[in-house]
Amino acid sequence: TPGNEFGAMLDARGLNLVFERDTWVERATRSTEASYFGSSRRVDNLPANPYYDPAIGTVDGQSTLFYVLDGTIRRSLFDEATGEPLGPSIVVAEAAQPGGEPNSPTPLVDAFGEVHGLLHHEFVGADNDQYLTTDLDSGTPGLLVIDTPSWANNGGAAAGLIVTAEDQP
Repeated sequence: TPGNEFGAMLDARGLNLVFERDTWVERATRSTEASYFGSSRRVDNLPANPYYDPAIGTVDGQSTLFYVLDGTIRRSLFDEATGEPLGPSIVVAEAAQPGGEPNSPTPLVDAFGEVHGLLHHEFVGADNDQYLTTDLDSGTPGLLVIDTPSWANNGGAAAGLIVTAEDQP
């Protein structure tokens, strides 16, 4: 596309896809895992931010959008019918170190598709390390998982394996 896409994330059902395009969030949907995604649509009603690193998941049975805002990772209820966030956002992860900025939230889900924690990254300067939050309470400090002197981001977890992308060979 003519846009600058980044950080595509699926929900646990594989039916909703969110990603960043230039400086906003886009969402695409499909009716089954076997069908194609339709055209994406811009997600409005998010506060202005230079980037969002969006992710989508289910919290307490409700569709939820995760994103970066003001040096924190937040979540907002998400209306699947309109594709818009609802109500105020809730901070779910704050910096673990002075001057740190959390980014790249990746929901950790249980067997029922419910989000119970996050993998995310935190940068200070040119260093962007991976952290694990074991719940969605911003008062629970993140646990350092991968510490590298280079830039790592947009990790994932499957069956106990934790991965991350790194910009160095």
